[in-house]
Amino acid sequence: MSDTALLVCYFPLALMSACILLLFCLRERQKPLAKNIVFLSSMMLGWQLSEIFFNLSRSEGAAFFLYDIKFPFVALSSLAILLLTLRFYGFDAYCNRLTVILLSVVPAITTLLALTPWWHDFLTKKAIISLSPNHIVVSSWEFWFWIHAGYCYALIFVALTLALTQYRKVPRSYRAASNLLLGGMAFSIACNVLVLSNALPVRLDISLVGASFCTILLYFSSHSNQGLDFLNQARTEVFNELDEAVVISDDNGDVITINLAAKYLLFRAGVPLDERSHDKVEEAFFKGAIRRPTDDEERSGVNYHFVSEAGETVYNLRKIGIHDKRGRRIGMMGVCADVSGTFAAIRRLEANAGLDALTGLLNRRTLGQRREALDRPENLPLAVITADLNDLKRINDTQGHRQGDVALRETAEALVSCCPPGASIARMGGDEFLALIPNFSREQALELIEDIRAQLAGAGASLSLGACVKSAHEQDLDGIIEQADRLMYEYKRAGKQI
Repeated sequence: MSDTALLVCYFPLALMSACILLLFCLRERQKPLAKNIVFLSSMMLGWQLSEIFFNLSRSEGAAFFLYDIKFPFVALSSLAILLLTLRFYGFDAYCNRLTVILLSVVPAITTLLALTPWWHDFLTKKAIISLSPNHIVVSSWEFWFWIHAGYCYALIFVALTLALTQYRKVPRSYRAASNLLLGGMAFSIACNVLVLSNALPVRLDISLVGASFCTILLYFSSHSNQGLDFLNQARTEVFNELDEAVVISDDNGDVITINLAAKYLLFRAGVPLDERSHDKVEEAFFKGAIRRPTDDEERSGVNYHFVSEAGETVYNLRKIGIHDKRGRRIGMMGVCADVSGTFAAIRRLEANAGLDALTGLLNRRTLGQRREALDRPENLPLAVITADLNDLKRINDTQGHRQGDVALRETAEALVSCCPPGASIARMGGDEFLALIPNFSREQALELIEDIRAQLAGAGASLSLGACVKSAHEQDLDGIIEQADRLMYEYKRAGKQI
């Protein structure tokens, strides 16, 4: 293949790379992949021009120098393809400065060796046979060339593997651009395979042709706006699917857009949907509500309480500033959420605080807090009744913990139904119960024990009970409780139930 034929092939490729470079530099600098395309097309143009100038050279020294100068552009083209692929599929975290520096080590060494071909044969060993009518060079590939080639193929292989693994993960709107990306890399690899196998023994640099067409396809891939269309559509869908009502306004306070949840709330409240003032929308919607700021209004917002015969409805409003890249405020987003369920749950928790979750009785801590109020002269005599559910471990082991829980709840129900309204009854833990009953005599306590026994007789539960009464203020309540415990355990050891 003559030098003229080679130039005819290389000139259009160089012209194409130059056009792509100019388009992105002058008109499409804001495209997401603009920097990557500029980098790739610049390296391709350098590769193509090195081939063109080599075939135009008329001195042996120039030809000797230009023969190796293409190798840095080849290595950097492979790096450009990998970086473009990473950014195309959203792996920007892998495109940091340190990664680029590390990946540039091999091209940097290749560049140094290509610029100093007279001093070494690390890259290629060559001899210029003829410059006219055609450039004929006899060369062999040396040590560093194989490192350089392995580096290039490794980067292209990684890029192709990434594209293949991500192909099915991307939305269909990205598929067309992804097809071009895959096609370009596959074509480039196919051309390189032809070069390595020497299947086409021609002077034309087949790998350059493959890389050039790969660059053209990558250009069209990045130029496609389907990804942006998908992104805009996805943002709209997410915006309208939010449960919270969202109102976005500009820096002047004029409403720009609202989502479907906001439209529903405003329509139900009778607020005109065409109202443009954010302040008027807020004032109209929360008219008649009780405003209660949170501890951190900037982060947690403000709660608005609507109270009616049907109950209480609570809305939380947060105002979030919208800023540009320089940090300047350019608008505001109001986010309103119905938090009535959360407030109702908090009230239930507050009402149930201090109760045993299984039986509904007081827990040990709450009874301890009530002791001081009960241990007063006006509550004497103060009856203390201790109870222990017999054989709870056997019930759990033989019938299961669910049946054991049933026995505990039946015991609690018997204690509550038999004790007078003023009694404080607690589950002290495990199978132990304690009741403190103000203004209750020993005779009444013994009658109460009989009532509890009679109620539990039909339930199949076996309960040991002990009773003691504090009749004088100077008596120690802890001592009275210990005495009731001793009586209970004496009956328990004797195998009796009272």
